[in-house]
Amino acid sequence: MTKREHERAVFEAFLRAMPGFAGEPIRDWQQPGDEKEFPDVVCTTDAGHKIGVELGQWLDAEQMRNAKGMDRIQESILAAVGTQGQNTTENVLCLWLSPKPRARVRPDDVAGFRAQLFDYIRDVDQRWIGERSWQRPEGFGPTPEDFSGYSMLRKYLVSMRFFRE
Repeated sequence: MTKREHERAVFEAFLRAMPGFAGEPIRDWQQPGDEKEFPDVVCTTDAGHKIGVELGQWLDAEQMRNAKGMDRIQESILAAVGTQGQNTTENVLCLWLSPKPRARVRPDDVAGFRAQLFDYIRDVDQRWIGERSWQRPEGFGPTPEDFSGYSMLRKYLVSMRFFRE
């Protein structure tokens, strides 16, 4: 769906929900010819008044705070992981890391976190074929107990999920 089609669908839904938003009936409406023009929609009322409508998004402050917090956590984890290079594993195509809430890798933990993460990936890769329970489309999801001996992973991650395909 293009941006214009999305705006059209949103405005049509809005008009169905709030047909009297203009204080009088809307006779017709149209989108400007150029998508870059302001406003997104121009309405004409039965009395001939023109009303411009610019569509926006409602952003909840708490949702924004949570999203920004998650961005900082993800940036911290990705910075600690660093450059990954070529995937040399035989059985691990990709993995998802699920960080703990508010977990940002401290600068003095970066090297240890990275080393333990790649050690754990190598361990999973070597064990993959022998672990029948991992041979599922949903892959392998170690529990925090599986992180024993990997203190940095336990410190910053809730879970991981490994995929072969």
